[in-house]
Amino acid sequence: MFRSPHRYVWPAELDLMAQLAGFELESRYADWTGPEFTAESRSHVSVYRLPPDR
Repeated sequence: MFRSPHRYVWPAELDLMAQLAGFELESRYADWTGPEFTAESRSHVSVYRLPPDR
């Protein structure tokens, strides 16, 4: 066993990191089963892709 520090990443942080890397947000879900992401969602799954012109 070993320690592995983690922290929650807010969706806006992921969006900025993706944008800086040249990706764009394709979709965002509340969890892996696919429900809509809302302000009340306790988790998120974000899908990014490179734009077609890259």
